[in-house]
Amino acid sequence: MSETATKTDNLKSVKELIAESPNFDNTETFEKLRTIQTKLWAKITNRFPDLKMSDATRQFQPYQSLDRSAKGELAGYTSDEIEWAVCSWVGNPKMSFCNMHITVWMKEHTYLPHLAFACGTFPVFFFLLDYIPRVEPTVHPEYLQKYLEPANQTFLQIQEDKRFMPFISQSAFVRFAVSAVGLNFISPPETPGTVEKFEELANAHFDRWIEWSKEKDEVPHKKRNEIAIRDLAIRRNTAELDPANIVVEKIYGKELVDGLVKGLWGGV
Repeated sequence: MSETATKTDNLKSVKELIAESPNFDNTETFEKLRTIQTKLWAKITNRFPDLKMSDATRQFQPYQSLDRSAKGELAGYTSDEIEWAVCSWVGNPKMSFCNMHITVWMKEHTYLPHLAFACGTFPVFFFLLDYIPRVEPTVHPEYLQKYLEPANQTFLQIQEDKRFMPFISQSAFVRFAVSAVGLNFISPPETPGTVEKFEELANAHFDRWIEWSKEKDEVPHKKRNEIAIRDLAIRRNTAELDPANIVVEKIYGKELVDGLVKGLWGGV
């Protein structure tokens, strides 16, 4: 395959890309990404040592498809400061597809943006790194300046790397849900150096957020309920309206996937 991402690929859906190459063995990439995910999750647990796994997600430790060809794990956590955090993976990398998530949804006491991380293969290598704002940035430009502008140069610089191409979802909802500095890219399978570049970007993304988390950016008590309602709506809608859910449902069945989706947003 070409080591330069093509515009054709970046406009296709996950379902279309898998259908074109359903048997691509991405095991090596999967193992590298799982190692990266494990190290990044350790940064979160070190920063928030009081994180506790929700008993409701123990049923997903692990799970598998009916034919046992595809597996996965999903664990949801809470803490004094965190409303819902998820570390999960799903798929069968020998058959092109895998997907990994770390999301950290803060409680309504802070304006700290939520942390979003996703990566995987279908069979192209893809990743998403984003900060989810707690308020509308166009209404509160000072918020954008504090929490999104620091990632802007990275967003601009990655555009110049010809190994990557912005992944343009066919879903208007998904495109709207990614912030103006969110990194959402694909690269042809096994392109040299792309996973290593992603690891560099992901570490910087997490380290910046962890430093922010040590600051006090408190939401006034009278505004906390408004923040909490908005957070829950975003958390639930982004999980339930993900177009890739149909791909996972085809592998694992609707009943299991309905439970996994609830696990992603904390509805279990």
